[in-house]
Amino acid sequence: MVDLTAHPLIQDEPGGRCWRRGERRHYGRAAEAHRELVVLLGLSDRAQYLIDGTVVPLRRGTLLFALAGQSHVLLSDTSGFDMWVFLISGRILTEDRRQDPEFPPLHVDDRGAVDARRVSEAGVIALDAAAQFARHAAPGPARDALRYWLTLAWSHWTAADAAALSRVHPAVDRAAHVLRRAPELSLSDVADQSGLSAGRLSKLFAAQTGQGFAEFRTECRLARVEELLRDGRARSLTEAALEAGYGSYSQFFRDYTRRIGQSPRELLRE
Repeated sequence: MVDLTAHPLIQDEPGGRCWRRGERRHYGRAAEAHRELVVLLGLSDRAQYLIDGTVVPLRRGTLLFALAGQSHVLLSDTSGFDMWVFLISGRILTEDRRQDPEFPPLHVDDRGAVDARRVSEAGVIALDAAAQFARHAAPGPARDALRYWLTLAWSHWTAADAAALSRVHPAVDRAAHVLRRAPELSLSDVADQSGLSAGRLSKLFAAQTGQGFAEFRTECRLARVEELLRDGRARSLTEAALEAGYGSYSQFFRDYTRRIGQSPRELLRE
């Protein structure tokens, strides 16, 4: 089994967290792989998720299990996109998996990848209500609330139809992860690391992900700015923007306000 590190958002108790992306629209870099289970439920509009070289379109009703050991990252989302994000550690899953062998796997080595599926509208409503309860549960009942939501989600997933998925070229997969790690790189730099010419990579990236290379790089740079500020490694917006690959603060300001819809100063307040 791959030796994976814990996700930084997981605390010892209750061993899991959940939130709505619409209420916590950060663009921080996700780890390429970690040891917790991530479950996503699309609520509105659309996005694209890259998991182990497969592009998963996310929209209302899409339910996706990203297992520990799987490389995954949000490629793009529209301004109106929202989803539930559940991050659940093995401390919550161990007891349930002993009692029910059909309970969701935790690690990709346990059962292989789990495909995304589209659950019914009734399922979305039920899962949304259960998620609201889990999010507001006190620390004591939170573990049981997360466990219940996961059991309900697995039940709806097993009864749902498979979602439309598409494999991407290995070079596109590599390029996406290279940019997440180093958004300051140019197209030619990323192409060199991906094994394709710059022109070929640009066309293939757009065709297979539905998003242009430059647009995706912009989101990666915005993610890096937030990460630098959150971790205290940048003392100002300008310093963070330059380190993320922007040539000037004004360029960062235009991208941020167009993508997020508010002034970057709000980021500092958050």
